[in-house]
Amino acid sequence: MKISKAQLSDLIRQTKGVSANLALRVQFCFGIPGDLLIRLQAQFDYQKAFHAKNGDLQTEVRAIA
Repeated sequence: MKISKAQLSDLIRQTKGVSANLALRVQFCFGIPGDLLIRLQAQFDYQKAFHAKNGDLQTEVRAIA
């Protein structure tokens, strides 16, 4: 895939997410659709933010409507 060991390690340790470039590399190398990887990464990021304990967004953000 022509990525560094550090990039692969960061991905495995979940210190960095799947980028568009990496998703395309996986697609071309393994046949896994890159857009699927991007959607999975976005869902993971959303769930991580939703369940974060670093502040209650509902008290910080007011509804407009």
